[in-house]
Amino acid sequence: MQIRDGYLLRKESGAGERVLYREAWFKESYEEANRLYCRILKEKTNPKRKSPRKYSIISQHSHITGCGL
Repeated sequence: MQIRDGYLLRKESGAGERVLYREAWFKESYEEANRLYCRILKEKTNPKRKSPRKYSIISQHSHITGCGL
């Protein structure tokens, strides 16, 4: 999300329609924001991650393809 002084990345998790946890990061440039976005996405979709939760991408938008996924 672009804001006046840079970009805000937001991650939400929960169950059903309820958001139980929110996290946000501010980055001054699009490049920094995109780098963080791609890193989080790669970590979450790594099939060898330690967490028992395994995530997969169900819909790809043009901004995701820049992450090498």
